[in-house]
This record gives sequence, C-alpha cells and structure tokens, in this order.
Amino acid sequence: MVGFNARFIPNFATIAEPLRAISRQGVPFVWDSEQEASFQELKQQLVKAPVLAYFDKEAHIRVIADASPTFDLVTNHEALKVIYSGGFKPSARIEGWVLRLQPYSYKVCFVASRDNIADALSRLTTLQASEKCRYDDEHVRMVALKAVLVAIKIQKIESASAEDEELQAVHNCLVGGNWEKGPRSFLMVRNELTFIGQVILRGTRIVIPKVLRLRVLELAHEGHQGIVKMKERLRSKVWWPGVNKAVERKCREC
Repeated sequence: MVGFNARFIPNFATIAEPLRAISRQGVPFVWDSEQEASFQELKQQLVKAPVLAYFDKEAHIRVIADASPTFDLVTNHEALKVIYSGGFKPSARIEGWVLRLQPYSYKVCFVASRDNIADALSRLTTLQASEKCRYDDEHVRMVALKAVLVAIKIQKIESASAEDEELQAVHNCLVGGNWEKGPRSFLMVRNELTFIGQVILRGTRIVIPKVLRLRVLELAHEGHQGIVKMKERLRSKVWWPGVNKAVERKCREC
C-alpha cells in the first residue's frame, strides 16, 4: 500500500530509507529506533488526506468508505428510525430506499439538529449578494495574477481579450448563462470557465487571446524545448482550444 501511494507522500524516499536499508541483500535485519520511526511516519502519511486536485463539482463523485462490518447511520430525521427498523411496511418508493441499504449492517440513530455535528455543514450560509460577489471576484483575481506569464503583462492579455471576438462571445455567455450560441470549441469546458474583467480563465489557467498565442508559444519554446516540455510549461499557466496541436506544430517547424 505504501508503494502504491508513494508518489503522494512528500519526501517518501528519505522517510523510507531506514526500511529499505535493512531489506537489501546481505544486510542483517536489525529493527532499531530509526526503523520504527520510519514505519510510524509512513503509517501517519497514509492516513492523511492530501488535496491532489481541484474539486470539480460537475464531475462524477464517488464516496469510498472502509469495510467496517457495522456502522451507525446518524440522522436528525426521526422517522427514518421507523422506516429502517424492519417492522414498517413502506410504500413502493420508500421500499426502494430500504432495498438500497439492505446489503449493509447498520443501526439508525436519531440525533436532534442542535446536537448533530453535520447539521451546520448541511445548511446554506446566508451571504449578502454584494459580499458573495466580492469574495468571488477576489478569488478569481488572485488566480488570474498567479497564472499570468512573467513576460506578458496581465493588462496586455486583458486588452487583447477585449478585442478578441471569440473570447468576447465566451464572456457574454458567462455573464448571461446562455451557451446556445456560444463558441463550439468552448462548450465542453464551459463549466470550468470564469472571468475577471475581460480575462477568461479555465480553472487556474488564463485563456490566451488569438493575437498573443504565437508569442506564448515562442516563450514556451525558448531553449528549443521538446513537445513534452513545452506542454508541461504551458498547461500550468495557460490554455486555449487546440493548444496541444499548436505546440506540436511549433516543434515541427523549429
């Protein structure tokens, strides 16, 4: 298990070295305090939950739990205790809910909302519309500033985006929420798009307007980088439809 998750554990090689040392051929197996510390640290790293990617609320979500034989189902809906007790004759619709949980061994426990730790997290926080917009704008502005290329000013990207017909169409779709007449090349990623001012972003990457794309490719190709290295340089900062093909074409022309 540790080997499978090694890529997600910072400084894995250093932490695991005391254990690797005693597993080498011809080395006596001596379990000392150094090996014990390494073993315990690796266990701690395994039970942590590092963030490995940005959460995509539109993606398919799977909740994977452990294989505990019995668990408590805690709810603030007291009627569920009766429904799942086994002595209740439910309607066909409710019976479907019961059947879905039938493979599991569980006990339904009622806890009032005032004592239920999950209750507050399940409620929608009320924010003033102006406050919510301000927080959203600040977050998107921070992302845009971190994504901007050092050699191209954010002001230049914004002014070029304002004159780019395709990006202006995308901007209008984002403002109006209607993608019926939106650019087809952006439809598949429309749920990942945001904007700050005239700058369009896909996730944490700036969408580069057409007039600046050649310049961006030239910057990424400095030092005559290959296709793989160029794509690595670009994908962390920028995006536009067909960027991968543009990189491949640029490398072939070099």
